[in-house]
Amino acid sequence: MDYHLSGKLVKFLSQGIDYSFVIGFPDETMEVTSLEQTLAKPGPSFKKGDSQSKEMHIQFVEEIPNELTQPQINELEKNLEGYQFAVLNRENDLVFIMDDIYLRSKQKDLSKVIQDDLGKVKIED
Repeated sequence: MDYHLSGKLVKFLSQGIDYSFVIGFPDETMEVTSLEQTLAKPGPSFKKGDSQSKEMHIQFVEEIPNELTQPQINELEKNLEGYQFAVLNRENDLVFIMDDIYLRSKQKDLSKVIQDDLGKVKIED
């Protein structure tokens, strides 16, 4: 899935803060996998001037504590809605959350989506 970080979030991350990303799982995925979210993955470095947009590739791979049946695997592969993308600061406090990242990545008009996401950035001066 592709999603571009932009604007206020990139500007915030380019202040040299330590941060990480996590993916939060929807209820159905939590029930099947016994996992609430991925492990935190450190974010790439941003530098001053990266204030408009940033393209990056991040892959999350998680160990599932129990063996899944083929029907459970099929259901997980089919239902891609409800996952959250979150940015955590050095203290693991939530600084940004984007709900339903799969649906947002499929939006034709990203201007509205990006504007909604930017409203969720917590910037502490």
